[in-house]
Amino acid sequence: MEEKNSLRIRMKEKRRQYSKEEQLSDAEKIVKQLITIPEIHREQRLLLYSAKTPELSLDLFMKWCLDNQKEIYFPRVCGEEMDFFRIQSREDFRLGYFGILEPKEYCQIFSGQRAICLVPGVAFDKKGNRIGYGRGYYDRYFRRNQEKQMKKIGISYDFQLVDEIESEDFDEKLDGLVTPTGVMTF
Repeated sequence: MEEKNSLRIRMKEKRRQYSKEEQLSDAEKIVKQLITIPEIHREQRLLLYSAKTPELSLDLFMKWCLDNQKEIYFPRVCGEEMDFFRIQSREDFRLGYFGILEPKEYCQIFSGQRAICLVPGVAFDKKGNRIGYGRGYYDRYFRRNQEKQMKKIGISYDFQLVDEIESEDFDEKLDGLVTPTGVMTF
C-alpha cells in the first residue's frame, strides 16, 4: 500500500497533467452521474464545494441544483474549522482561504439535521476511504456534526480511484463515490 503523502503527491501531479478539455468533459459527466442518484432528487439540502483548478468542478451541478430549487451550501474556513453556508447565487461568493471561492459573511450557516455532502479529495478507494489535502477540515466537520444525518459522497476523477488507502482513526469514511463513469456505495 502506497504511503499517504507519496500518493497525495502522485495524484496531484496527475491532476495537473489532466487537460482543460478532459476536466470540462468530466465535470459534465459528473452532473449526469449525480442526477441518477435518487437521494439527490429527494434531498432538499446539498453541501457542495468550490473547486480550485484542476480539482473536479461542481459548477454545472450547482446550476442544476439552483434550477431545481435545492438549498445549496458551500464551505468557508474559520480558523482551524470549516462550516457550510447557503449560497443563492454566484454573487454570494468571495475569494477566500487558499484562493478558493467561499460564501460571503452574510450567508446563512447550515443548521439542518440532514443533507448530502459532496466531498472533494486527492485520492479515494473502494472502501470509502479518502485522502484530502492533509489539513483535516472535512474529517473535523463530520466528527463535529455526527448527530446529523449526513450522507457523504466523494467526487473523483476516475484516475483518483486506487485499490486501498491507509485509514487512520480520525479519518471519516464516505458513504459513496461518484466518478465520471459510475456511482459506488459503501
